[in-house]
Amino acid sequence: MVFRKFLFFLSLATALILSACTNEKNENVYSNQGFSILPAPNWVFSRDDNPSLLGGREVAFKIGEFSSISFYIRDKSLSLPEFSAHLLEKTLLADKSNPSEITKDINSKIAGFTSRELVISSHFIDSYQTEAIFVDVPKGNQQVFGVLFLADGDQYDFRSELSAAIESIELTR
Repeated sequence: MVFRKFLFFLSLATALILSACTNEKNENVYSNQGFSILPAPNWVFSRDDNPSLLGGREVAFKIGEFSSISFYIRDKSLSLPEFSAHLLEKTLLADKSNPSEITKDINSKIAGFTSRELVISSHFIDSYQTEAIFVDVPKGNQQVFGVLFLADGDQYDFRSELSAAIESIELTR
């Protein structure tokens, strides 16, 4: 009888511990209005704008002092090259008084999805480079574009964290 009580309490304690571990793992999930993602632990939520600068919705995280990653959720209306060109024209390439140029542009895959990786050299007081990574993540009748801007001053190995976050994206609307 004592042994049965011991086994009961042992299995109850194990279930509670496993439940706590599962809940702890999911505490970092960002979920709002049908979009959810499991960001890396060091990503700091910045904003969730609807509509965003580019139309659609933008969910953004800071990943360093000068670097960020954003996810743009929109209807399928632009290809990856069209979206990336449009965003660059409105951001890094917009300031005509401080010219910037694309010095590297390659197509690749991140987490199995089509991506475009660029290096943009800018001149403002000093020269600096920004790495821009665009990832096209189709989800049903919607498109999610992941956009990472990695500044020169932020040394950051983004690939594994970005891949894991992209693989965790869910849209429920």
